[in-house]
Amino acid sequence: MLLALRKDQYQQAVRNLLQILKPGGYFQWDEGNIGLATHIPNDPALQPYMDVLHEFMQDVGFDSIPKDRIEEAFKAEGLERVQIEFNESFQRPELKEQLRTWGLNTMSATIPMSYLRTGRAKNEVEAKRIGEEGMAEFRRSYGEGTVPIWPISIVIGRKPV
Repeated sequence: MLLALRKDQYQQAVRNLLQILKPGGYFQWDEGNIGLATHIPNDPALQPYMDVLHEFMQDVGFDSIPKDRIEEAFKAEGLERVQIEFNESFQRPELKEQLRTWGLNTMSATIPMSYLRTGRAKNEVEAKRIGEEGMAEFRRSYGEGTVPIWPISIVIGRKPV
């Protein structure tokens, strides 16, 4: 699951998963932090699309930077040795092409929906048109060397013995 839970669902998800974790076992939760997503080099033409995606996530109750909420849920449910680490994609230059592909696939699925659900597009036809315009910008920018940066947080905790 990636960005699948609303803000109010993390603690219950942790509680449910702890039921199957043996005492002394470790629980690792990897989660995307779309609110920290950016591009290197920064391309201002992409920012309006990212802003609408963030607005949509907030409107439907998603947490665009869930690492703190996951850490809070781990601690509230009694996990020990809780720590957060980051997997920063920009530290892996060999992944540039995979990141661009992932970015294009993600944005092609989310731009039209985000515009429609935030009311910035009047109907599906307009949302599709905006999505196509946005994807043209992303393809142009990525073709010029821009790389998406999608920070992944890794929250780790140990169930008490």
